[in-house]
Amino acid sequence: MVGSDGDDPFSVAWWSPDPRLVMKVENIHVGRNVRKQLRRGPEWTTTADHSFQRVAEECRGGREPRWLTDPLLESLLALHQMGWAHSIEVWEGLDLVGGAFGIGIGTAFSGDSMFNRRPNAARVAVADLATRCALAGGAALDAQWDSPFLRSLGAELMPRRHYLNILAAGSSGQLPLSRQVLPARRLIEPAPT
Repeated sequence: MVGSDGDDPFSVAWWSPDPRLVMKVENIHVGRNVRKQLRRGPEWTTTADHSFQRVAEECRGGREPRWLTDPLLESLLALHQMGWAHSIEVWEGLDLVGGAFGIGIGTAFSGDSMFNRRPNAARVAVADLATRCALAGGAALDAQWDSPFLRSLGAELMPRRHYLNILAAGSSGQLPLSRQVLPARRLIEPAPT
């Protein structure tokens, strides 16, 4: 922690664990239950950057202590306006049922948070994010925190030096995600040959 912890303990924090939990975009795992849900359940669509603020608000709603403070949210909204911060939205008709957001730089996307209003919607958001990142030239999703949930999506521990190499290899420029409205079911279809 850098600075005073009197007002906001999250004011300036540096997080660089060794090892770091990372998902390579080609290794995202869409589990059997999610596959079944996407085949048989209601039709979901996914978008990118259509409702950034709404996704961020959903991610911070009901969480205490609130790590996503008002000043941090304002900073993220500014980064979104500049093209650095992105959101993935999962829709059931006109209802936002899940999403994720974070910051993309070069070939890395640092995930900040996710939410779901329907079972598995956050999993679909992460799988969609990985697919869109791969199409934009991205290599890895930085999951930051180790958890069984993130491991089930394909996240693996990576030595810090390997993670820093990924950052250095593509450390400049924005990661331009496609904003296209796409069917979530495509995430379980075989890749074209």
